[in-house]
Amino acid sequence: IVRPRVLARLVLVADRHFLALVGVNTNRRVDHVAITGDVSNLALEAEFELVRELLEGIGLPPEHVSIVPGNHDVYTFESVRARRFREFFEPYMPGEHLPCRVQLPGGTPLVLTPTVCANVLSSAGRIGAAQVAETRKLIENAGHGPVLVMGHYPVLHETHAYRSTPSRQLRNAEALREALGVGGRHVLYLAGHVHRFSCVRDRAHKHLTHVTTNAFFLQRRGDSVDGAFTEIHVEERDFRVRSHWHEGDSWRAREEAPR
Repeated sequence: IVRPRVLARLVLVADRHFLALVGVNTNRRVDHVAITGDVSNLALEAEFELVRELLEGIGLPPEHVSIVPGNHDVYTFESVRARRFREFFEPYMPGEHLPCRVQLPGGTPLVLTPTVCANVLSSAGRIGAAQVAETRKLIENAGHGPVLVMGHYPVLHETHAYRSTPSRQLRNAEALREALGVGGRHVLYLAGHVHRFSCVRDRAHKHLTHVTTNAFFLQRRGDSVDGAFTEIHVEERDFRVRSHWHEGDSWRAREEAPR
């Protein structure tokens, strides 16, 4: 069996502990790191300063790192008004606002889409109609071949691996799902937030696949797995997904087929 040529290897992580990936991947080619947000706890300047220092030390130029904010990164209305997240991470978020589009090594487009908002009592996300329309436009105008799209919140509220309560769901998710699924091109939507790995083919849109990644550091009672991340191999016409997890004294991995 001849494997299709891998255009880029992307590592998907879901929290601020991504620096440990440098140690994990010293013998592995990593072309791009994609961070789905929640790099802070309370959206404080000191937290963002530390993460910015870590990003600058991982050995990849800014154009090879992409980041979107998580709900913890817009934890207060004051941090949103100050545009604190963008102030610290603008080199990794090209353009003046989200959504925007970047090119991975090999030319595959990656669309970064906004899904977070400040909340008082819930952890729900939100994406507006204009942002959905712009995301759809960026996908449609991305040339030929597969497209990756990344946001903090999953579009699906429930899979075999997780179930999001209403207070933790993305509002207007169905509109974003429709934007991702139209057009008949292969789209891989990447998300965090739920801290569970899943790889699911969309039942309504056969060319759309949803991937959520686990937290790099895990602390679950009774669970022998204490860390995880996801690796994406970008090919000319499709994607391959590999889950990595730390158990005992070693890292393990397997290729995952969409369910």
